[in-house]
Amino acid sequence: RELAGAINSTRSNDLNTIEFFLTKEDVDYIKFHGIAKTAQSVFVRLQTGVVQDMSDIDSLSVGALAVENDDFVADNNAPYVTDSVLNANSAHLQLTITEPIDSTVNVTSLTLLAGPNSVCKYSLTSPSSSASLSLLNTIVTVQIGDKDMNAIRAMSCLATDRATTYVAVTSSFAQDLAASPKNIEAITE
Repeated sequence: RELAGAINSTRSNDLNTIEFFLTKEDVDYIKFHGIAKTAQSVFVRLQTGVVQDMSDIDSLSVGALAVENDDFVADNNAPYVTDSVLNANSAHLQLTITEPIDSTVNVTSLTLLAGPNSVCKYSLTSPSSSASLSLLNTIVTVQIGDKDMNAIRAMSCLATDRATTYVAVTSSFAQDLAASPKNIEAITE
């Protein structure tokens, strides 16, 4: 895949090393498609003109070069939720995750709360609610089932406005796609 474009690149003082910084879109694509899980699965190919010599002459294309083992750093960060939006009319809860996750999502790991440490809360149930993923598995849309939504609506203290809508997530909600998968970071009650 051709990368969307480096955000930035730097050159070392010895003029022999170029370092590219990938966009989030590129990194998510790489993780989603299982590329670069280990040093043995990372290869770089440069097209003609990616770099120039000191006389402004374009480089020739370079075939697939293996990345050295000591230069490879595996993904060891756990994913986490960066945003949540509840639409009570359509019974959808949308969660934005920092990186692609496995398609196996445990909706019973989600709890809606009226506020931090609130006793007014409701945990979703599996037979009633389900999840789908989009945007390289970084957006989770939970379709809150009728049983769960009716129970939430019956609680006058919960999800009546922004101030009474918080989401707690346990680490069993999802895992990333790394070679050694990491559970999502919990958001506690």
